[in-house]
Amino acid sequence: MWREVRLEDVCNSYKGRSVKLSETPRAKTLPYLGAAQMSGDPASEFAYVDNAVVCDEKDILILWDGERSGFVSTGLKGVVSSTAAKLKIDDNIDPQYIYYVLGYGFDWIQGQRTGTGVPHVPKDLLKIFKFKLPNEIKIQNKIGQVLASADAAIRSTEALINKYEQIKQGMMQDLFTRGVDENGRLRPSYEEAPHLYKRTELGWLPTSWKIEPFGAEIDVIDPNPSHRYPEPVEYGVPICSTANFDGEGDFDLSDAEHVPNSTFDQQNARCNFARSDVVFARKGRIGLARRYGSQRKVFSHTVVLMKASSKSVNEEWLLWLARSAVFLEGIDRQMNTNLGVPTLGVAFIKSIKVPFPPYQEQKSISQKLDHVAREIDTLKREYSKLAQIKLGVMQGLLTGEVSVSPERNELAETKPVKEAPPAFKRAVLAAEIVHQLYDNPRFGAVKQEKIIDLCERHLNLHDDIDRTSYRQAAGPYDNKAKRSIESNFKKQKWFNVVRRKGQGVKYTPLEKCGQHKTYFDRYFGHCASELQDLIDLLRDATTQQCEIVATLYAVWNDFLLEGKEPTDDDVVNEVLTNWHPEKQKIGQDRWLKALDWMREKGLVPRGTGKHTEAVL
Repeated sequence: MWREVRLEDVCNSYKGRSVKLSETPRAKTLPYLGAAQMSGDPASEFAYVDNAVVCDEKDILILWDGERSGFVSTGLKGVVSSTAAKLKIDDNIDPQYIYYVLGYGFDWIQGQRTGTGVPHVPKDLLKIFKFKLPNEIKIQNKIGQVLASADAAIRSTEALINKYEQIKQGMMQDLFTRGVDENGRLRPSYEEAPHLYKRTELGWLPTSWKIEPFGAEIDVIDPNPSHRYPEPVEYGVPICSTANFDGEGDFDLSDAEHVPNSTFDQQNARCNFARSDVVFARKGRIGLARRYGSQRKVFSHTVVLMKASSKSVNEEWLLWLARSAVFLEGIDRQMNTNLGVPTLGVAFIKSIKVPFPPYQEQKSISQKLDHVAREIDTLKREYSKLAQIKLGVMQGLLTGEVSVSPERNELAETKPVKEAPPAFKRAVLAAEIVHQLYDNPRFGAVKQEKIIDLCERHLNLHDDIDRTSYRQAAGPYDNKAKRSIESNFKKQKWFNVVRRKGQGVKYTPLEKCGQHKTYFDRYFGHCASELQDLIDLLRDATTQQCEIVATLYAVWNDFLLEGKEPTDDDVVNEVLTNWHPEKQKIGQDRWLKALDWMREKGLVPRGTGKHTEAVL
């Protein structure tokens, strides 16, 4: 049973006050707890306990004043600052449950704040804040434990993100001062092997590296030299500035204005936009390099575009050069910041001296850094997924919509959600692929099937889409799953399937084309970025190239499922002798080169899902 209560029914509040402080711990002092300490920072000051409001680990602290007023914390012992208040929870109530109730109600509390200068929570907060409370304290305890477990998973993921970020920073420093040897291993330091280094104007660097101005090997292009903007239109191409930079490497164009397609044509004529081109902030905020990506966009005058102009520059490595300390510090040394908002000209950027390792070494460096960046992106997506799950669980648990049993570990949902069948999820995944590629002249049913197979294995979607891949002439193939996909396309009115004599299948949009997106975000939002990378990677590939990659990936994955670590020759031999006779029409050298390309692009299996089946 549940009842509705006010906050004043379950606790008393004690507002913090001004106290005597010390910079170091002394007798009769405790840590002084303000907003920073409530957010996890260590105490920077200590307060004398005389006439102070002291809290222990079971009390709840709530920020009473300031922009974040209403924010709560618990598990702290110390003296409550004058901008916070202590909530002493009644003995017959679980404090952890109240902590989560207040955290869930943060937005509501923020909406009730008063004060024309410094905002603060309303004085009668304890009277007006209402919530549902289980009568049994065992249920309160259990709900608190479930949510605390979710918090622990989130904190653990956050710690891993921080760890990998530190690893990446250390790698950047080492790779742009020491580089790697011919085996891909970090070169010994100058102190360990001075004969491998030479003195340069940028310090001691490997003897095989050359020092040149940035623009000697790299084009720097102003995409919008007129600095003029056309009138916005309702439908067109998003225009991006540094304000649309999202995180370390993405763009958030949800609020971007749109300009006519002719603007894209003009900028593309100057820039010849490519996925691996580097977008670099040159006005106000400097740097923040990121790849152009797959979505069409144009740019304001706040950025420049960088692209390799020489075959001796690896296009993937260029991003990391633009983020490197040697390049950014070179800008800082030469930039005149006395002229107001810093703005870098194209000629200035091109003049910065930077190191250029040999091409293969650049490639190895970018592969290592791209790998750790992918790990960080995966963890960040997992972090976002966990936060969303927690929010949904909180809503259900704290309102009584989802019940818990104190004697068991699992949740018993009062309103179970019906899980979508794998056949529908499979169709949703296929619809996203087709939606992006149906007008590509190289796209058809076979290429779609190969991309789905790669998605299933590489993104670990076996449980979601439930396919069985058979060793067919055109690579891994599940005819039953393919027929199901095409049936759903027609049923949902997403795509028509047109079978053309001698030309294969063509997909044409129907009236509800694009409406799969809601389902896609629900079922595959957690891996949307990785899926996009796969689509972009294979967008312009021929059908046969996709067949080769999907076949190699499947065979390599089969070996790993069997507990074997195959050589490249093992994988190719299995393809040529035990897959399908048609595979022997493709030369062995081409298969081996494809394996090198897969490693370069990060398409390396992990031994997941089901083994392929032989055709009977």
